[in-house]
Amino acid sequence: MKVNCNMEKKGECKQIQVPMFSPHEIIKGVLDDVFDSVFVVRLETDDKSLIGSINQLVILNDTIYCRDLNKTKNICLFNMSGKFLRRIGSNGNGPYEYVEPTDMWVTPDGIFVLDQWQHKLIKYRHDGQPLFDKQLPFISNQIYPLYDGQFLFRGIDAQNYHLNDLLNYQFWRCDSSFVVNSVGLYRKHREFVSIWNNAIFLRNMYKTYYYNEISDTLYSINSDGFFTPEYYFTFPRNHSKETLRDGEKFRKECEYISVNSFCILDEHYLVYTLFECNRLLYVFDNLKTKSSRIISTWEVNKSNLSRLLHFEDILTTYKNYVVSSFPSYGIIERYNLSIKEKDSWWSGVHNDVFERDKELAEAVSEDDNDVLVFFRLRRDL
Repeated sequence: MKVNCNMEKKGECKQIQVPMFSPHEIIKGVLDDVFDSVFVVRLETDDKSLIGSINQLVILNDTIYCRDLNKTKNICLFNMSGKFLRRIGSNGNGPYEYVEPTDMWVTPDGIFVLDQWQHKLIKYRHDGQPLFDKQLPFISNQIYPLYDGQFLFRGIDAQNYHLNDLLNYQFWRCDSSFVVNSVGLYRKHREFVSIWNNAIFLRNMYKTYYYNEISDTLYSINSDGFFTPEYYFTFPRNHSKETLRDGEKFRKECEYISVNSFCILDEHYLVYTLFECNRLLYVFDNLKTKSSRIISTWEVNKSNLSRLLHFEDILTTYKNYVVSSFPSYGIIERYNLSIKEKDSWWSGVHNDVFERDKELAEAVSEDDNDVLVFFRLRRDL
């Protein structure tokens, strides 16, 4: 198959200067440094709604869609109070069933589920009723439904060698019969980096973004499937792709840093995590003022927002909040520890914070689903 149409557009690409820091520097901070408020949604937990790990989170029309690929392989819906609404689809090899819910995309008219294991795409209505179940002629691990029944897939090398002309590109655009008609984001065949993360394909309320780790460029993607470069990351130290691909060298090269996940709020605030060896660094960028803050170790016992919670990951955005998750058993463990070391954990904190954290700790059990934590970014960053 020969495809010549490229999906990349030219555009003004702004530079993001990754802050300079020492590889062995201990960078500390508290929630109050970057967030001004926090609220928690406890996801109802029973046999039908169990989510072992939240691999993907989407919030649309105040409905929460959770996908668990690794443990329960469930797709569950909750309302904003955490009440379980329904499961979408079920595990199995039959029609409208999936073995691996590898990716999902939620649109106003339905939910697309990509099953990489069975090479198929399933669409459901929001009430869970199946709409179609279609076999794919290739293997993909991410999907973006476009206009007029077209699709954008992120292709992978495995078992796709019958599509040899496409393997030098990361994305393939298909018509409704899954015939590839254009490609985008060139990469040398078999060239990939080891830290692929679903979070690098971001759907939020403003645009769809994709972070291309091969070129360190953040692209926006329109509904036609065209990629426009928006931001280019400039790193202050060693950023060799060969270092990342070489496992032995990677373990020795402490200076390698890479964007691991990101989100954009109000199109003016960029939040991203940097992976450096065995630690994550959190960077909060104000794109207007070109100022940034970087935090690594969160000192929760100094926060006036919560002494039990801290910011762990970037799952999605909701209005002006960054949404993260936190394990229920971790809340209980922290609370029990804080009671034993009460002087160091609760001294100087407003009593409302203690009461709110205590209420949360007493409301969850160790077997509950992870709680969702909504952090509102400060506007004076």
